[in-house]
This record gives sequence, structure tokens and C-alpha cells, in this order.
Amino acid sequence: MKSASASVPSASCGLGLEQEVLRALCVASLPHDERSNAVRALSSYAWRDHEHEVVFRAIELLRNAARPSWRDELPAQAARMGFPDVDWFRYFEAAPLDRAALIHLITRLLVSRPG
Repeated sequence: MKSASASVPSASCGLGLEQEVLRALCVASLPHDERSNAVRALSSYAWRDHEHEVVFRAIELLRNAARPSWRDELPAQAARMGFPDVDWFRYFEAAPLDRAALIHLITRLLVSRPG
């Protein structure tokens, strides 16, 4: 799989916004039902970047797993899906957002590109 650039795109553009949403989901400490709702809201979104789609599908498959184990589980899940080369550091380096900020990011993403 072709690796994306190491720099983080601006969150105002589609790719940057996608990455910010995924980073927030990777580090968010949300109750199970809120995480499931966030993942469900994004389930029909048409991801612009292939790596972003891989990361989301891994999150979707593991949404019932305990969040603290995601640092180990998400890379393993992506590898099982055939994508071992995801740069996970990018997704786990973000500062956690609160629920309202995460919802705002997801809403901006969905409005920017209806799925």
C-alpha cells in the first residue's frame, strides 16, 4: 500500500479533516455507546484517502474492544486486513478531544463530503 505523506494535511481540507476525525477516534475516551454512534455516523462516508478508509474499517471492526488496547489492536487488525504499513503514530499522537469536539469534527466531515 502506498504510504501517505508524513506531514499532516490542514484540517480545513478534506484529507486533513478525515485524518483529524480518525485521530480523534483513535485517542477518544468515549463510553461504548458514544463510540458506536460515532462509528455508525461515519459508516457510509466515502473516504478520500485509502489509508484513512483502512484505519476507519479497523476501528469499525474493533469498536467493541476496550479503547486502551487499541494501540495494539488497531495495527494488528489492519495487518489482518492486508494493510500492515499504516503509519499508526500519526493516529495516536493526537490530544484527546471531548465528545462535543469530536461530534463537531464528524459533522464537518460529513457535510464536506456526503457519503
